[in-house]
Parts: sequence; C-alpha cells; structure tokens
Amino acid sequence: MEGAYRPFTGKRWLRGNLHTHSNRSDGHFHPARVAMMYKRANYDFVAISDHRIYGDFSELSDPEFLVIPAGEFNVNSKDGERTPANPTKTYHILFIMADPDSPNRLHHDAKYTPENEDGTFLERVQKLVDWGNETGNLVIMSHPNSARQYEDSSLPLTGFTALEIHNNTSHFSEGIGRSEHHWDALLRAGKKIWGVAVDDGHMGADYYGGWIMVSADELSIPSIAQAIRTGSFYSTTGPLIHDLYAENGKIHVSCTPCERIRFVQYEERGKMVRSSDGTDSLTEAEMTYAPSAKFVRVECIARDGSIAWSNPIFINEPGQKRPASEFPVRLNPEKEVVPLIGQEIPTVGMAHFTQKTPLRNGKHYKGCIHAHTTRSDGKLDAADLCKLYRENGYDFLSITDHRIYTNTTAYDREDFLVLPGVELDVWCGSFDHDADDATRQYTYHINGILADYKSGKALPDGHVWERPVWSPEWETTTSLREKAQEIIDFLRDHGNLVMLNHPQWSGNLEKDVYGFPGLFAMEIYNHGAEISNANGFSEHFYSYCLRNNMKLWQTATDDTHGIHSAGGGWIVVSAPEFTKEAIADAMAKGHFYSSTGPVIHDFWLDENGIVRLTCEPAKSIEFFMPYTVDGWAIRSRGTPVTKGSYTPEKGEMVMARVTDFTNKVAWTNPILVE
Repeated sequence: MEGAYRPFTGKRWLRGNLHTHSNRSDGHFHPARVAMMYKRANYDFVAISDHRIYGDFSELSDPEFLVIPAGEFNVNSKDGERTPANPTKTYHILFIMADPDSPNRLHHDAKYTPENEDGTFLERVQKLVDWGNETGNLVIMSHPNSARQYEDSSLPLTGFTALEIHNNTSHFSEGIGRSEHHWDALLRAGKKIWGVAVDDGHMGADYYGGWIMVSADELSIPSIAQAIRTGSFYSTTGPLIHDLYAENGKIHVSCTPCERIRFVQYEERGKMVRSSDGTDSLTEAEMTYAPSAKFVRVECIARDGSIAWSNPIFINEPGQKRPASEFPVRLNPEKEVVPLIGQEIPTVGMAHFTQKTPLRNGKHYKGCIHAHTTRSDGKLDAADLCKLYRENGYDFLSITDHRIYTNTTAYDREDFLVLPGVELDVWCGSFDHDADDATRQYTYHINGILADYKSGKALPDGHVWERPVWSPEWETTTSLREKAQEIIDFLRDHGNLVMLNHPQWSGNLEKDVYGFPGLFAMEIYNHGAEISNANGFSEHFYSYCLRNNMKLWQTATDDTHGIHSAGGGWIVVSAPEFTKEAIADAMAKGHFYSSTGPVIHDFWLDENGIVRLTCEPAKSIEFFMPYTVDGWAIRSRGTPVTKGSYTPEKGEMVMARVTDFTNKVAWTNPILVE
C-alpha cells in the first residue's frame, strides 16, 4: 500500500439507520412517526424499508433530516431447494436509493414478485440484486445469520454493496443478529463488500441499537450514497471512531474510550489491544499489518459489549510472499474429500445428547484443558503452572504441551488434579496474498486428554510424537484431512478424549472442520488466541457441525503460554467424585458448561418439556436452536436476569449462552429434545 490511506473522506459526520419498518408492512408506527422518532434521537437520516414494497417519503425530509426512499424485498426457497448443503431459507435484500436521477428509478409503492421468476434459488436472488442495481439503489444483504446461511452460501452472488453485520432486532429478540463470520468469508474469497449495522426496527423498543456513521460532504442522497459506496463510513452499536488510516505499514485507529480494540486480519492473524486496567480507557491503537494480508478491519469494543466496526482496509500488495510453509501446497487436493454434508458423523458424546439434566451429576469442578509449559512453548514450568491455577480456584488442569505427552501425578494434590494430555498438529499451505482455496494456509491443532486409566494404553510421561514431515510423494498418496484423522485415531487408540482446537485461529473455513469421526469436543473460545490475535471465538464452526449431524460438545480454554493468557476460559464439570476418571467421564458425556466469567447453576429439560437455565446475575440469557438457527433472548431491563426458559418442539436441539455485564460469556452444551 503506497502512501497514506484514509477511508473517511467527507466534510461532516452523519448518523443514520438503513433498515426500519412502518405500519405499511409489519412495523408498529406510521412512516411520519418513524421519521419523527429518529429525528428526535439525533439521527440525520433514516431509510424506511418496508417488506416487499418500495417507499418514497421524501416529503418527511427537511433541511436537517433526510428520509431516504427504500424497501426490503425477499426471495424464499421453494420446496425441494433447501438441502443440508444449502439450507438458506430466504434472502432479504434492502434497496436504498442512491441515484434520484436514475431513469429507472423506482416509484413509490413499487413491488416485486419473485414467485413469478424462473430459475434456481440463487438465480432468482441474483435477478433481484440486479434489479436493485439497475434501478439506482444501493443493494444490501439483510441478516444472513438469521436467514440460516452458511459462511459460503452467498459466494456465487454479485452486486451487493454491503451486508448487515449487526441486525438489532434479530440480536435483541433472538440473539442471532451478528454476521461478522459471513462478512469475513466473503472478504477472504476476494469479495469487496462493506458491513453495516442496522436496527431493522419494528416496535420502537428495537430502535437505536445499530447504525452507521457516514463521512459525507453534505446531507443529500447522492452524497450519502457515494460515501457508502466508497466505504467512507463505519458501523456501531455505541462507540465512535474518530480516525482511521493506514500508513507506513501500520493501521491506526482512534475512538471514544473502549476496553479493547481488535484488528482482524486475513489470511494472516490479527492483534488485540486491551486497556491496562480493564476499563473503558483505551482511545487509540495501531497494528503493523502483514504485507501478504488480504485485508484488515478494526473493532472498538466497550466493556458493556457495544462495538464499532470499521470497514476493511484492503492490503493491495499482491506478490508479497511469506516464508515457505512446511507443506508448500495442500496435500493432494483431489483427496481432500469432505463427507457428504448432513450425514451422521460418529462422535464420543453423540449418545448423550438427549440427557435432560447434564449439570446434576455431582459437585461442580472448574478446570482448564489446554495449557503449555516450558516443555514446549510455554513460559512457566509445570510446577509453577499448577501453582498458578491452584491458587486461582481451579480444581483441575490438563497440561497439553506440543507433541510431548504429560502423564504424571507429581503435581496432584488432595484438592487439585492434573489430567494427562498433549496437543498435536499438522498444517500446510501459504499465507500469500494470492493463495487460492487449493493453496491457502490452514492447520489442525488437536488435543488429547486421557480418559482411559485402566487398559494400559496411555502414553508414558515424556512421550514425543514426531510430526509427519512432508515429502513429494504425499502429493499423490495422502491429504491433510487424512493426516488430521490419523492424529485423532492415534490419540483415541491411546485412551484419550480428542478435541479440535481454535478453528478460527487456525484459518479454517466451516467446511474444514466438519466430518472427523471420533472427536469429543471443539474449542469455541480460546483465550490465548483472542487476547493475542483477536481470533479466539469459533462458535459458528460449532454451530455448523451441529447443523450437519456432527454432535460434539463445546469448550472454552486458555491455551496458556504464560501468566497473561491464564484464567480466561474454562469448563465447569459436574462429576460424582473428584477423580481423574470421573472428570474425564463427565467430559465425555457433556456434563459440563464452558465460561469466560458467568456462573451457570443448572440447565435442564423439565417434566413439562421446557428447557430451563439458572445462573448468577447476568445481562442476558440467549437460547439457541442450531438445527433451525432460531433463538430466544431474555435481557436485563434494569434488573439482572438469573433464570430463563424456552419451550422447544420435539426434535429441536437447544443450548444457551449467558452474558454478564462486563460482556463475558458462558455456554451450555446442547440438549436434544426427543
């Protein structure tokens, strides 16, 4: 990138919402009332985007407030078009007027009837997108997460200006309003698409929760549209970005006081900057970007969980090369066969998903199941690491050094146990800017935690696993998936529970993590990855597996390498006794929850078929149904929430997410309702 790049190019800042409804469709208020409410809330513009009808309420504008003509149109999948490989049920697409002088400009009350269109589902969606562009509109993809899209569902489509990365109504009522992973997948595939936060307001209570701040020259439709087209804006649910620029190989951001700033970078890994005291005292940060990266975007996050998202800065330096990886290309791409999406994948815990009381199997014990010592790349020796966890209220720890098995009782105490374990890995590919899907870098890191203490199969303390070394013959004889499966089988053959680690940090796509028999769990939070590289959350990978009949448990871990990464992610196991065998058995059966802070007391299916949860005082409880990608949220309205319930249908899978007032999270494992 030559010279300085500053995305914000306008003379003034304008606050606006691009998605809200009136009583012309399913909103509560008349368009004039909607406009008045947003104006009184200090917005500069609003788009009233009713379902399946275009609305031009320019008469409600004045010199200080703009009502932009808009509509929300949808294309639904027909019978037989939804499959496990393509489960998207609908596309909702916003049209936001960009060119008032277009000869094809849509008139007030214009409608679209996609049911009359021929072609496949995606062909019908593309026709709608094309119509929006041909009629002088910005075209924005609405709430891809709640539309049940996979991260790659929209790759064949073209012509979108942006997609919604935060939909306040879906988030507020259902807990499924965030879609950053869809955005990143499109960006990683080379799509240049912006992200917007919106309200999708219907009732008033869901207003003012997501908006964009546009840097434009004036309050007019052409000026705002040009700013949006060129990415001269950011999205937010609260924090404000004052400045953002790239210069001399660095990206710098300044903002209103936040608790942390995340630099999300692909294909390289990003960076997290946190305030020194854990409060909203951080107002600027910078990161040296990798010349081989495709893009970097920034998130400024306040302690209460509100976020401002920059648009991506594209690192346009093709040809930049990273040092060659161990495996120059993916091993024999022709053999990288992913199992048929939707077929049942055998897992350790699959027989226990229908249990009704997973957290009522004994006392609760807190533990970390991913930590490193000086035996590999950790900063503490085993004695100091165990002391650190013991003094911080942990009951057990699994030491999982890279390629070196730990199996010792030397650090066990009456009130503290060390579970034998190891972390093995295999990887290949390139971080090069121009790497395609066949040559991109990705990796599998896999933990083994001893569960079989009786058969004599356990590896001895100090056993060193030799990572397979690439040779040219591999290009015709094996695949990376086969090498990963060999690791899983090796660990299982030696009596271990096997966990897939940090898929987000590993650069995986959803399809990369699906289809491995023999796993017991997946890390959905890795604290070390999050605080170092801003890529520790992997919930959407887990959801993808559950949606496709791969029944794993989910875990939060530290991946400790030093004091800085300890104490940020753990599991709480419900076991009948305090022994290694009992803890491992509880883990195998899903008798635990995961957390970065909140305490869950119980999660169960009662005799009336209602799923219930109790917890320490929290900001919200969100129930999530992965099979249908539906949700139900209970949120604090002045009084902390301590319990919640959801009534599922038979055959639904239900899990829960608890968020406290400092935005820390706890997750239950799922219950499958028979």
